[in-house]
Amino acid sequence: ATSSPDDLFGDAPSIASAIGIEPGKCVAFDLTAACSGFLFGIVTASQFLTNGASQNALVLGADALTRWVDWDDRNSCILFGDGAGAMVLTRSDENEGLSGSEDGFGILGYAMHSNGKGYKDLNCIYKGEPKKIATPGDGTVVEDGSYDSMGMNGRKVYSFATREVPTVLEEALEQA
Repeated sequence: ATSSPDDLFGDAPSIASAIGIEPGKCVAFDLTAACSGFLFGIVTASQFLTNGASQNALVLGADALTRWVDWDDRNSCILFGDGAGAMVLTRSDENEGLSGSEDGFGILGYAMHSNGKGYKDLNCIYKGEPKKIATPGDGTVVEDGSYDSMGMNGRKVYSFATREVPTVLEEALEQA
């Protein structure tokens, strides 16, 4: 899970290759969900394990957000950094995958939500510059791409987090 891949097409397959996984022996894909990415990755992996599609899963979360931070914005630059973590999940027939076994191991419950209404309050917007390329006729305009610095309305993000995170935690505990 990453919001800052080195390759727009995804880092997961190259990481799988770098750690020696033979082609065709795994599925590797990137999942972009910002702060929730690692949690979403764990839940997605558990679904592969629970339904028997996989025996093992490696969930990696890595971000290099300092690339996109506006260092002049002291309200947000102190909140974002670079980091990585990993977790290996293994299916066990004894506890029926990862669906919360009697022995207390596995994923006992989870809750996930998405809310795009606050998009304007925390984002890193694509900014392309028009570039005309030679094609038959009048040519074609495409965009050279990059991203702007990260933007955040700290008060609104804080208000959202302090209101919504406790709710989703309660939902996850109820499922556990």
